[in-house]
Amino acid sequence: TGVSTLTVLAGGNLVSGTDSIPASNVTWTATGTGFAGGTVSTAAAQSVGSWTGPGNPSGTQTFSMPNSWNYAPGNYSMTLNYTLAVP
Repeated sequence: TGVSTLTVLAGGNLVSGTDSIPASNVTWTATGTGFAGGTVSTAAAQSVGSWTGPGNPSGTQTFSMPNSWNYAPGNYSMTLNYTLAVP
């Protein structure tokens, strides 16, 4: 039995027009067996969870970032790319 892993990598920073906020300002918490919290990165895929053997893992991921007056107002978006690797 091998280990299955789920990772996430940001495709870029949070962007609204010409304004941006570093992706690393975004963190997440996770619930569910095998899931882990972390920080979004544009440089390296971050682990969201890992599991050994067969099963049907279920969990939640909740994203947040600190509020700051330094952020320009806008509607920001960011692409997150998830990769599930299974043996």
